[in-house]
Amino acid sequence: MLVILASASIAFASEWNTSRFGAFVFQYRAEDQKLVRYLGGLSVEIEKRVTEDLGLEELDEIRVTIASTHEDFRSLQPAGRKAQEWAAALAYPSRDQILMKSPKLLLGGQPRYEQIFLHEVAHIALDQACRREAQEVRRTGDTAHAHSPSALPRWLHEGYAIHVAREWSPNREVLLTRAVLRGNLIPLGRLVSDFPEGEKQAQLAYAQSADLVHYLIRSYGSEVFHDFIMALGRGYRFGHASRTVLGESFQVLEENWHKHLRMRYTWIPLLTSTGSLWFLASLVFLAAYVRKKFTTRAKVAEWSEEEVDPWN
Repeated sequence: MLVILASASIAFASEWNTSRFGAFVFQYRAEDQKLVRYLGGLSVEIEKRVTEDLGLEELDEIRVTIASTHEDFRSLQPAGRKAQEWAAALAYPSRDQILMKSPKLLLGGQPRYEQIFLHEVAHIALDQACRREAQEVRRTGDTAHAHSPSALPRWLHEGYAIHVAREWSPNREVLLTRAVLRGNLIPLGRLVSDFPEGEKQAQLAYAQSADLVHYLIRSYGSEVFHDFIMALGRGYRFGHASRTVLGESFQVLEENWHKHLRMRYTWIPLLTSTGSLWFLASLVFLAAYVRKKFTTRAKVAEWSEEEVDPWN
């Protein structure tokens, strides 16, 4: 989960331990030492994955805090608006910080934990890439379109993080299917700066974001998609970046994406409903019956031709 803040600092008591693995500095309590070693063992692979994807040479330092209790998770969040209780982790890109719940606090525990970690790292890496683009603009003096890279839409941030972490799931397919059939998709304009607070609507927002990013990458290719992101990082306004890099207005792009959603998700319930399954099973049974009957008749005819009349 992404959190956009102008500043965010996390204070630590003396009982917190610190370990460094490459670009990652972990702060944790002693009971999570094995977990940190596990994540540290993945750090090189994770850093390589996100840097290659974004064209970075390396990551700037990222501080990762593991909260071993729900109280820690709440108290370590910066003052102001707190995250929803169901949140597993938070990324603070402006400060290169990640706050995560220990696996023991999560349903399902550790099997998905590396995906959660990679998701949050993707947020930080994306912001670092955009910041470096903005710095290059300032260095060269080309400030005609400059504005803060934090203007990246929330749906783009979340969709990209889900894409990198490969977090797509059948549950998100179901959410999108229901929203498309009922006409309940959340307008993208409402997903630019923030996501809904309710868990169900927030999960739909994540599903839409992931599907749209996947659609952009599949439709335009990874290189063009990354050029689009970097144009935003350089300070291009969203509409300008869409027209310049993608070759069409974002309004047209969004309309085409909606057509894709209707075509893709309208047929899923028709093909997976109980009635449809029985109908398909009946067709298979009928086809097998007709084929068997045809084969039997052909065989009988073949035998008839091979018979010799004893009276001739």
